[in-house]
Amino acid sequence: MESHNKISWSAPRDFYFEKTPLWFTIAIAVAIVFNVGAIITKNILTIIVFILATVMFFVHETRDPEEIKISLDERGITAGKNFYQYADLESFWIFYDPPFNYISVKSKKSFIPYIKILLEDQNPVTIRHYLMEHIPEKKQKEGFIEIIERILRI
Repeated sequence: MESHNKISWSAPRDFYFEKTPLWFTIAIAVAIVFNVGAIITKNILTIIVFILATVMFFVHETRDPEEIKISLDERGITAGKNFYQYADLESFWIFYDPPFNYISVKSKKSFIPYIKILLEDQNPVTIRHYLMEHIPEKKQKEGFIEIIERILRI
C-alpha cells in the first residue's frame, strides 16, 4: 500500500530458506561433531552450552518466519514493533540481488549498527526515492554474516 506520505508492506522478519533433507543431515552431523568434541573434553559447561545451542538452533531454523508490517512515513521507519526515527539513522543502501532484496539502514546507535528490512515485492526505486528525502544514501558492502547466512541457507 502506498500514499504520498507513507509506504507500507508486509514481509518476513528475515530471509527464509526451505530446508532440504540434505541440509538437515549436514546440520545434524555438524551438531554431533561439536557435541562429541565437548564430551571428549569432559568440560561440563561446554557440553551444556553446545547441547542448548543445538536445540535452540534447530528450534529457530524449523519455525516459519514471522511476518511483520513495515512502513516508511514522514517521522521514520517502522518494522514490526520497532520504530526508528530518521534523526537516529545515518544512511541507507538497497541491496538488490533477487530474491535477496533488502534495505540496510545504518543507525547512529552503536548497539544496533545496521537494520535489515526485506523489500519483498516493493519497487526498490520507489523506496529509494522516498528514503532519499529523509536520510542519505551511502553504499554499503554486504556483511560477512549475511553472506554466510545465504551460503548456509540459515
